[in-house]
Amino acid sequence: PERTDEPDEGDTEEGLIKIAVLGKPNVGKSTLVNKLLGEERLITSPVPGTTRDSIDTYITRDDKNYLFIDTAGIRRKSKITFSVERHSVFRAIRSMERADIALLMIDAQEGPTHQDARLAELISDKGKSCIILLNKWDLVPKEAAETPDIEGIVKEGLLAVGYAPVVIISALTGRGVEKIFDRIDTVYENFSRRIPTRRLNDFLKRVTDKTPPPAYKGKDIKFYYISQPLTMQPTFVIFTNEIKGVPENYKRFLETRLREEFPLEGTPVKILFRSERKKDRIKRSGT
Repeated sequence: PERTDEPDEGDTEEGLIKIAVLGKPNVGKSTLVNKLLGEERLITSPVPGTTRDSIDTYITRDDKNYLFIDTAGIRRKSKITFSVERHSVFRAIRSMERADIALLMIDAQEGPTHQDARLAELISDKGKSCIILLNKWDLVPKEAAETPDIEGIVKEGLLAVGYAPVVIISALTGRGVEKIFDRIDTVYENFSRRIPTRRLNDFLKRVTDKTPPPAYKGKDIKFYYISQPLTMQPTFVIFTNEIKGVPENYKRFLETRLREEFPLEGTPVKILFRSERKKDRIKRSGT
């Protein structure tokens, strides 16, 4: 890919895919960025904390523009002893806040750790799309590499980003790295996806007719219609007669069905419930 330190004069935020590479120290972040950019841009070392500064790098690949937000890694707070390292933690969090997509790197030898799970929670809390990169696969023993449903096991340890695809890579050897840009493109497309209102309402009727929500205080819950007011964390609003009566398990059911129906892999979704008064329904229906 073609790499530039600064965007062209005509570059704008629109159409620029912003990516943060996140992971605990020594998981291979700098090595991965080197591979992706095709050059030895960052200092790499097996000693945690050797990325000296955070540098944004613009690259163009297949006429698409990407901004890699370099992070110094997030350390466990108990391990932080120097103010410079403490600053790097906040800088890494800021990098994530600026990004559209978080590449969450996991050490395949260790599997997801508590620190990884905390990072996943931060990504989810910020409403960011995510791709999980299971790195150092070249160091995994053959018998362990043949474990069935590796992806499912990884996601069990990272429940907050259960929506994220898992890509098995070795940043050192380059295995699987070529798949990352394609996954970034797909996930960004899903993150920015706007689903037509008609399709959403056809979906809602079909799903709720087959599996209606349980009654609330002896009263049937009715869903009148659904819309999608926001992208870049696709957000859906369902208008109902009982906003407090929809149980959490039914909300999860709706999200699961929504993901089965529409291409939303890699992106968090938000489903909100709003009340609609009778006169508003009459006005909307034009009667």
